[in-house]
Amino acid sequence: MTGRSFKRWLARVRQGRAGITGLFWLSAGETTILPMPVELVLLPLMQYARDHVWRMATSVTLGALAGAVVGYFIAYFFMEAAGNSFVALAGWQDEQARFAEMFDRYGFLAIVLVGMLPPIPFQLAIVSAGATGYPFALFVAATLIARGTRYFFLALMVHLFGDHVAAAYANNRALAVGVLIALFFGAVGLIVYFERGFA
Repeated sequence: MTGRSFKRWLARVRQGRAGITGLFWLSAGETTILPMPVELVLLPLMQYARDHVWRMATSVTLGALAGAVVGYFIAYFFMEAAGNSFVALAGWQDEQARFAEMFDRYGFLAIVLVGMLPPIPFQLAIVSAGATGYPFALFVAATLIARGTRYFFLALMVHLFGDHVAAAYANNRALAVGVLIALFFGAVGLIVYFERGFA
């Protein structure tokens, strides 16, 4: 994308037109095959068009869900033919072994954690869930919680702090990750509380 075409896309986003749809497809691609965090595009777009941050967060969350669903069913039906080759091609064998251990132990929470935070690629959670036949409804819920928390947190930061967010995100990524971890464990606490309450 050239600088001029990127500016035209920014203008469409600001006017609430096709740029929002473009974010959906970009997020779907990032969740499946694109080796680029969608935040690299999402953050400057949110800063440029702050009146649309919630629509952008919704668009990228739904795009991530769409990509995750496609990946889930590809792994469910074609893991032997495609899934293992994809992991090997990406060089993720070590990460796959780490996630397999997490997944066996924590299931739903493992998908949420990997979908929310680095360093294990979320694609491995998608592939593992599909290949093992993990309940689809739970997979969808975990994906929405993970990606929704990640993107709506960024939208909230831009909404509250505006231009300062980019510098803070670049210079204090550890702090941002720490906040997300705190949100994650807060969600874990609520899940455990309600599971015990309804047991």
